[in-house]
Amino acid sequence: MTSRAVPPRDAEGAVAARAGRDRGAGRSGSGVVRPAIGLMALMVLLSSGCGVGALRSHDPEAAARALAVDEAERQRFAALQFLTSGPGRPDLLLELAGLADRIGERSEQRGLPDALAWARDGASYSWFAARDAATVGRPPPWFEHARDLHNRSVLRCLRLAEADEPGRDPAWGDRLASVGIVVDPSATLGTGGTADQLLIAADHPPPRHLTPYRRPGWGVPLIAGRRGWAGRSPTDAFFPTRLQVPATALLVPTGDPDGGRWRDRPSSLVLVDPVDEAGVPIAPGLILPLAGDLTAPLQDQARRSWPDGLGWLGVFDPDRLAPAIGVYLTRPYDPGKIPVVLIHGLYSSPLTWVAMLNELQADPVLRSRYQFWVAFYPTGYPIPYSSSRIRERLRALRRAFDPEQDDSAFDRMVVVGHSMGGLVARSLILDPGDALSRAVFARPPDELDLAPMPQAALRAMFRTTPEPAIRRAIFLATPHRGSRLASRLLGRIGSLLVRRGKAIEGLFASIRDRYGLDALRPFFRGRSITGIDNLKWDNPLLRASASAQTASGVPYHSIIGVLPGTSFGRPGRGTDGVVGFTSAHLDGAASELVVPHHHMLTRLPEVIAEVRRILLLHLAEADAPAPIAGRLTPVPPLLR
Repeated sequence: MTSRAVPPRDAEGAVAARAGRDRGAGRSGSGVVRPAIGLMALMVLLSSGCGVGALRSHDPEAAARALAVDEAERQRFAALQFLTSGPGRPDLLLELAGLADRIGERSEQRGLPDALAWARDGASYSWFAARDAATVGRPPPWFEHARDLHNRSVLRCLRLAEADEPGRDPAWGDRLASVGIVVDPSATLGTGGTADQLLIAADHPPPRHLTPYRRPGWGVPLIAGRRGWAGRSPTDAFFPTRLQVPATALLVPTGDPDGGRWRDRPSSLVLVDPVDEAGVPIAPGLILPLAGDLTAPLQDQARRSWPDGLGWLGVFDPDRLAPAIGVYLTRPYDPGKIPVVLIHGLYSSPLTWVAMLNELQADPVLRSRYQFWVAFYPTGYPIPYSSSRIRERLRALRRAFDPEQDDSAFDRMVVVGHSMGGLVARSLILDPGDALSRAVFARPPDELDLAPMPQAALRAMFRTTPEPAIRRAIFLATPHRGSRLASRLLGRIGSLLVRRGKAIEGLFASIRDRYGLDALRPFFRGRSITGIDNLKWDNPLLRASASAQTASGVPYHSIIGVLPGTSFGRPGRGTDGVVGFTSAHLDGAASELVVPHHHMLTRLPEVIAEVRRILLLHLAEADAPAPIAGRLTPVPPLLR
């Protein structure tokens, strides 16, 4: 996405070649109004009953007055437009924008075919007015009025072109082109695809638990989306099936007003990224403040990608969701920004992180220095298997986006895990040696005569090494020593209901069949373990993991929930209802925050504030590189 304010020149020929581009607005290419044609069109509407408001009234006098006002404004528009052939007059251009806005609104209400052309004119003349006013000195008092006219006209263009209609094919671009508006081809999403849908952000208010982060300014805040990424390029596997990102739409005409002859060249619908840009240049030394909405696109992306119920399906039928295991970007890959990978817990999905993501990306410092990714894995799988798959996807992601491994920010990665996700996150920085394999197997796995693929799978799960790119970890309500709930009746029933993953079940079955039960430790001699079994406090694999060393030089932080009244006055006791303090506590943590809250604490303001503090600390200690020069505009605080 881009902040270019100059439309592409290669589109001029296509625009100049279109036939009758302004016939719908009742004027020729030079901008001279044809009153007779406009009058005839309105009379036809009047006689057919298609009008609304005054024209639909049974009062002939009211209808006649409305008709006269409309015709008078069209004629005044033509007369004023002729005067723009000379030096720019911002006040005159602003009046033209206002006339076009009013005429266009009436045309839209009456269903006239010229409504889109009038909306284009309202947006274009308000842009001309602001640009010419900026070149003669300090912006005039009416500058905000010009902004409002521009934004209203751009919004009308998008609605009339049906760019915001869910489920429509991208023919809205053709409708815009019919009046000389081209979508800036440099406005791309992610891997080079252009948006096929532009949803109006204001039409998608967030739920109550999300603070809407918006800022006023020029342009219409949008949710820019594209479907069908899979298979287009090697990087597609790391985006959701449908990518939804913030964008702000501006309509930028080419050249000068020139008595209306500016229509001979295309106007550009420019999509600007409000995450990285706070303004757009309109004249030398003047940058217009850019409107933006960061919350609506995030919520829409989460709703589409991680529907309710996905977490439960991942527990009880993990194989159904196995193809979706991966690490997903929440917006296009950004070299120079440090990745933060958020890993969800049991019965959950990336949906659990929406509130935290909303707050973190609203911080201008974090937004300019970090990029936020989410991991997904079906939590019915045993943790070693899930960890091995997440590890593999992180490495594949780097091969796809940073094949030369020259993005130093990638090597300052932070992982954040909630509940079981904290165990997955910690496994990525563990340096256990052979402790994990000895906890599961009575004889070293390397001595087992297995085919190459099963042997490789065992090594990936139980003979791990720390991921070198990860330089910090944050654990939220993580059961490092298990949860007694997993061993109680409800946990045992849940484990029995889980459909074992075929790959894991087959691997352990082959070992038992070939070497007998004595090849495994007693805890693993029955059926293969599930994600719920992983959390049993007496699981030897969990114990081995809790006592294993983490990578040297990688600090970790703990955030622990303790419900009031559960510690009975004893320090170091208590529980969040699922995980006890003694299980969540880790010696050697760089920091530990205890909050009086239940297990689901990812939305808690003090928890989000602590994660923010740690990320700012990471910036200071890691001496992360500054963003690419010239790429970012200083970002003002977003309005709540």
